[in-house]
Amino acid sequence: MRILLAQPLGYLYTTGGAHKANRMLMEGLARREHNCRALTAYSSAESVKTREQFLSLLGERGVGLSSSSAEEDVFTLESVEVHVSRDYLHQCARVSHHVKEFAPDWVLVSEDTASVMLGAALEAAPARVVYISHSPSTLPFGPDSFAADPDKTALLKKCAGIITVSDYMRQYIERWSGIASAAIKFPVYGAQPFPRFGGFDQGFVTMVNPCVIKGRAIFLELARRFPEVEFAAVPTWGGAQKDLELIRDLPNVRIIPPSERIDDILAQTRILLAPSLWGEAFGQIVTEAMLRGIPVLASDSGGLPEAKLGTDYVLPVRRIEGYEPVLDEQKRIEYVPIVPEQNVDPWEAALREVLTDRSTYEHVAEESRAAASNFVGGLGFRPFEQYLEGLVAEREKSEAQEEGSARGRGTELAGAMSGMSAEKRALIARRLKGRLAEALAKRQPAQENSFNGTGSKAS
Repeated sequence: MRILLAQPLGYLYTTGGAHKANRMLMEGLARREHNCRALTAYSSAESVKTREQFLSLLGERGVGLSSSSAEEDVFTLESVEVHVSRDYLHQCARVSHHVKEFAPDWVLVSEDTASVMLGAALEAAPARVVYISHSPSTLPFGPDSFAADPDKTALLKKCAGIITVSDYMRQYIERWSGIASAAIKFPVYGAQPFPRFGGFDQGFVTMVNPCVIKGRAIFLELARRFPEVEFAAVPTWGGAQKDLELIRDLPNVRIIPPSERIDDILAQTRILLAPSLWGEAFGQIVTEAMLRGIPVLASDSGGLPEAKLGTDYVLPVRRIEGYEPVLDEQKRIEYVPIVPEQNVDPWEAALREVLTDRSTYEHVAEESRAAASNFVGGLGFRPFEQYLEGLVAEREKSEAQEEGSARGRGTELAGAMSGMSAEKRALIARRLKGRLAEALAKRQPAQENSFNGTGSKAS
């Protein structure tokens, strides 16, 4: 198959779960001899916002450009041809070009909150677009959405299919939009065996991405209640300056820089905290820590219980109640979460138990490692191929049924007309020709005003 991924996310620097999952999917499909191309942003890293910074990042990784133009920079990584556009709207405008030039069997669109890219893909490749959803917050419906939008929901309903990452997400999508989707776990963890890092006597109590929606308040309060314990915070995509200032105020919390190599972080970790307050789609970091024998204390929000794989220490939180749109200093819309006060007592009790009881720690560590190893051992790229192949079969069946129905209608019409006089048949033919001309005349203005992939109507 020829597969085009279009996403407003970065491709090269992948510390976020969605970024990493999509990149690993494309690389895995390429290894299985599919022809894969990605249309992406420069990077989702705060340190990479310009083309010059992007080229520097490429150089650090020993990756060279295969071509460069005013429209795009192109490089190849793990047999995936990656096209990088300078900004989101330019990316969207290039979707049509890639569909015509690459002729993909499928266009995968992911995490497109604005839905401009999705609209461009649907116009360029109707019946060949599959949406990949990694978060309920970026969907245009339901209580966990940043902003509900019926028009954007209508675009999703036009997709040939939707792939998501957990049963929680599958149920969320169906409940709040009525759209069926497939929950397919992404094989993003690498090859076994994994190193064993957990240790009762050493390491930090670590939280990755300590921002408001991920449960920063619980993390900070636990650090205050355990002043003798060393904590670590790893700021990634959700961290703001205010988050870092609050963290730096605590003497027993160290800030560790993010890394694409998750082992750089987990090698320093004794216990992982995942106190998310929003609808966490799955929680990849939870499984990554468990694979390495690190006990995880996770909230009961969203798909985190799934990521815990039936192991102990799924703890209660009061979930975010919604999002309030406000304008930031650059006059851009920002969605501020409405966060209820949290009861940290259950978290304190659980953390104290795992920190102070060696047998409990070792039991949870072994149980977690075994469950995660078994889970990862069952993952692969074949389910994605089977899903896309199934969509092809459904499309061909639908087309065959439509063709058969059309033939049947034609046979019925021919039979009805066979007994008519030549004059009557000629009259019907003239009327049908006139109706066709009217339909084409009505259709032409709609085509001229159709979506042109730039976020505006063509004039």
